[in-house]
Amino acid sequence: GKMMSVLVVQRGLAFTYAWYADLSRYLLDDISVGFAASTGEFAQLNQVKSWNFTTVDDAIAGGDGGYRLRRQKIFLAVLVPLTVGVLLMALLVWRRLTRQTRLAYRNLEKMIDAHGPVRFKLRELRNATGDFSDGRKLGRGGSGTVYLGYLRRMSMEVAVKRVSTNVNSNRGEKEFVAEVNTISKLSHRNLVKLIGWCHKKGELLLVYEYFPMGSLDKLLYARERAASSTSSMSASTDTPELTWERRYKIIRGVASALDYLHHGSSRRILHRDVKASNVMLDEEYNARLGDFGLARVIQHDGATHHSTQVVAGTRGYMAYESFFTGRASLDTDVYAFGVFVMEVVSGRSPSNAVQYHPRRCTSWTGCGCCTARGRRCRPPTRCSAASSSRRRWTAR
Repeated sequence: GKMMSVLVVQRGLAFTYAWYADLSRYLLDDISVGFAASTGEFAQLNQVKSWNFTTVDDAIAGGDGGYRLRRQKIFLAVLVPLTVGVLLMALLVWRRLTRQTRLAYRNLEKMIDAHGPVRFKLRELRNATGDFSDGRKLGRGGSGTVYLGYLRRMSMEVAVKRVSTNVNSNRGEKEFVAEVNTISKLSHRNLVKLIGWCHKKGELLLVYEYFPMGSLDKLLYARERAASSTSSMSASTDTPELTWERRYKIIRGVASALDYLHHGSSRRILHRDVKASNVMLDEEYNARLGDFGLARVIQHDGATHHSTQVVAGTRGYMAYESFFTGRASLDTDVYAFGVFVMEVVSGRSPSNAVQYHPRRCTSWTGCGCCTARGRRCRPPTRCSAASSSRRRWTAR
C-alpha cells in the first residue's frame, strides 16, 4: 500500500499522523479535496491557513499514468530483444569476416616450433620501441622495418623487426615462420641471434640482438652517401675506415657462417639472400649473417636444391640460372657469396652495376687500386677511381 500522512501545526505545536492506504481504487481522474472535522457537542472555530495535496508515484493512479507505464513496458519488451538480436547478428558477421584471419593465425601458431625463442607480448614491444616511433627507426627493407628497442626485463637494447604483410599474399607470414623456425635452431658466432618473436593483432615482430655499427653496406657506401649530402665533410671524418684487414675479417666471418649453414648444422640450410645489407658488424668488425626470411631447409638426405615458383633473392647477387629454373642450391649461395666478396673488395654495389645481366659482374671487380700483379693494393676508399661512379671499371 501507500503511505498517507497528516501534519497539523498550531501555535508552534505540530501534530502528525500517518497510515497505509491505497486510494487508487477509489479516486477518479478528477477529484476534489476538502477538510472535515468534528468536536462532538462543542463548537470550535478552526482556520486552515495553508494546505497542499501531493501524490507520490502517480503512475499507479490509472488514467494517463497507467497508460504511460504500459507504453514503457511495451517499449522495453520490444527494445531489449531487438538489441540482443542486433548484437548477435553483428557478432556472427564479425566472426564470418575474420574467419580466415583467425584460421591463418591458428595455422601460423601451429607452424612455429613451441621450443623456439621467447615469445613477447605486443604491449612489451610497443613500450620498448616507443610505439614504433620514427625516431627509433634503424632502417627499412623489402621485408620490413627495423626499430631500436630497450627491454627492461632483460636490461638490453634490441633490434625489433616489423615484418611487412600483404592482404593479398601470405609471403610475410611465410618469411616470419621461416625465420623463427630456422634461425632459432642455429648457434654460431657469425650468425645474428634471434631473441624472440611476437604475433598479435596482425603484427609480425622479430626481436634480434642489436649491433650499434649497423649493417655492412652502411660502412661500404658511407662516403658515397656523404658525398651526395650537404654534411659530407663531417660525415666522412666520422665514418670508420674499412681497412683490408677488416674486410678480410668480414669475408672470413660470412664464409664461416655459410659453411655452418651448409655443412655444420643438423639440417642443411640455404640462405638464398647473402648480401652486404644482411651482414651486421659488432664493435670488433666481426661479421654476423642475418635475415633468414628467404632461408629454406633441405629436409631429405641427398637433396641438393630447393625449387620454387617465385624467384627469391636480390638482383645482382642471384646466379644466372636461378632466373630460369627457380632453383636454389648450395651453388647459388656460393655464387652470391662470390658477388659479396667482390662487393667488399671493390666497394661497389652489384645491384647498380649489373643491371639485369648477372654474367657481367666481373666488369666492376677492378678499380685500379692494385698493380697488374696484385701488389701494393689499397682499400677502395683511398682510391681516387673509386669515388667516380661514371668511370669504367675493368677486370684485372
